[in-house]
Amino acid sequence: MPLARQVFDRTESMNGPQTISCTTFNILAPIYKRLGGGMRESDFYASWHSRNVSILDRLLHLKSSVICLQEFWVGNEELVKMYEKRLGDAGYLTYKLARTNNRGDGLLTAIHESKFRVLNYRELLFNDIGDRVAQVLHVELCGNVSQTGVIKKQNEALFINTHLIFPHNSRYCFLRLQQVIH
Repeated sequence: MPLARQVFDRTESMNGPQTISCTTFNILAPIYKRLGGGMRESDFYASWHSRNVSILDRLLHLKSSVICLQEFWVGNEELVKMYEKRLGDAGYLTYKLARTNNRGDGLLTAIHESKFRVLNYRELLFNDIGDRVAQVLHVELCGNVSQTGVIKKQNEALFINTHLIFPHNSRYCFLRLQQVIH
């Protein structure tokens, strides 16, 4: 479960250069985390709860402009509320999307309100054998107005969060390519 963080220093706001960062993390939904003996982490509240509190602590410590999570356990209302509350309290707008066919997990994308204004949001349902989905957020960088009130050149970006099917064997490689092109 590697956590990836990319930092971009190419934007400018009314206060000078602005740093933008994006963190993406497959957090392994507790319904999929095997503990041995046929048990899953989702069977043990203390285990999945403490692991997700630690994940949130780390994400909030990083203070990324954008957070893209995969294998987010959308089927657990308590976990969803925990993420929405803590990220919301830290200034993030959150968007979640369940995989098709009630798989129990999905995506969560969080955009920091101080950095971006969301212009458009789309959900893509691949309806493939992996029941994959994607989120597309069209955003505008905040701070595009100079101190004199003149609108600066617009800085817009697209953030796409998806979780491609795992290539269990070579047959899945073509399906992954189709998901990327979709």
